[in-house]
Amino acid sequence: MKRVLFFYTFFTFFSLAFAQKKVALVLSGGGAKGIAHIGVLKYLEENRIPIHYVTGTSMGGLVGGFYACGYSPAQMEQIALSADFQNWVNGKIEEKYHNYYLRKEENASLISLSFKLDTTLKTSINPILVNDAPLNL
Repeated sequence: MKRVLFFYTFFTFFSLAFAQKKVALVLSGGGAKGIAHIGVLKYLEENRIPIHYVTGTSMGGLVGGFYACGYSPAQMEQIALSADFQNWVNGKIEEKYHNYYLRKEENASLISLSFKLDTTLKTSINPILVNDAPLNL
């Protein structure tokens, strides 16, 4: 038993000693300011620093996701400077979606119940909970 434990411990430490070091990049949020992470990625690529793991929150997660999908920092910068992305960040809806998303509802409540003496209970649920038109990049 001692022999097995010794070999297990020896090989564990031996494998850890020769393991290659990895670089993990953790990107924070910050709304539109999170686009600054693209510059960090540019700098790391220019200095040939490999990135093995990427994680982030909010806008950092979006930038990290683009990088993990194989987008280069130049491509991400081009996307960030596009009109569609600027509208998405600022919460503006394109003119072609105005008809559908900005129309006035007779009753803007989520659930409406109406009672009448002659009829049964009527329930209607509004299917539009969140406007996702700007998210469709």
